[in-house]
Amino acid sequence: MLFGFVKVKIMMKKEFMFVLLMAGLLVMQAQDVLLVDSTVWKSPKTIYAYEKHHVRDIKTPVPYTNVRESDVIWSKIVWRKIVLTEKQNLKLYYPLEPIGDRKSLWQVIIDAITDVRPLTGGSEPDPNCYDCITPPDFTGTEFEGARALIPFQDDLFKNPYLSMSAVDERIKYDIGEGDVRTVKSENITAYVLKEQWFIDKKRSLLDVRIIGIQPEFFKTMEGGELSTSATDIFWIYFPQLRYYLCKYECFNPKNDAERWTYDMVFNMRYFSSYIIREENQYDNRYINDYLHGIDALLESERIKQQIMEFEFDLWEY
Repeated sequence: MLFGFVKVKIMMKKEFMFVLLMAGLLVMQAQDVLLVDSTVWKSPKTIYAYEKHHVRDIKTPVPYTNVRESDVIWSKIVWRKIVLTEKQNLKLYYPLEPIGDRKSLWQVIIDAITDVRPLTGGSEPDPNCYDCITPPDFTGTEFEGARALIPFQDDLFKNPYLSMSAVDERIKYDIGEGDVRTVKSENITAYVLKEQWFIDKKRSLLDVRIIGIQPEFFKTMEGGELSTSATDIFWIYFPQLRYYLCKYECFNPKNDAERWTYDMVFNMRYFSSYIIREENQYDNRYINDYLHGIDALLESERIKQQIMEFEFDLWEY
């Protein structure tokens, strides 16, 4: 009986020592976690709970689905305007100055245009580099450095593209007495999109491709007054721009851990806009050329409704 009591006491002592040992290890581990590594605070990217690198280092544009001409049974090209003063579009307007890894859409575009990379492989940029994608019909004979993004004069996107000197002329303007202003994020008031809507019978789907995007702004006149009409800056070939849009975050008001990219905003149609022009037999005239005021808005809605109803009518029998 005494032997059994001693044996139980020894076992309890061992268990007690084991518990103390485990508690000591947990305390040491907790102390290691609470210790602050002074090297962490030297990098502005890691001052928060975790470092965000998915968008910056990994994110790439989702490839478009291949579409054959024989599968397209209907198509329409339209131009639509995104007014940045609308609440749903404020995420494209702000921030006026870069905040951390966030930039306005205009800042992303102008940074991509002015980003000049050294030529690779002789006289042409690397086609596998996301920020060295060449414009359509590029021959490489007049390429002005390995610019990441090349603007065009119009929405036909054909050579000659705008040189850096031509870009400077379009983003700078004189308001009088030698006061030259540069277009900044706060000056951009709208973006115009050129889109192609089409029905792919292979997928039984109404789809859309954004072909180009053009920023607009109002010039500041003498006395601080704004011009009465918007000024078009240049056109950007959107499939080329996507390689930059997917690398920058757009503010998500509902969740900071699930930020959108600018490419996602356009692909998922997270913006408000209205149609200002459609491809037509009258030299592709604008709606404002033949209608004004509320009638122009109703015409815009009619064109949009016509596109939607064309898909719905396919399923009638």
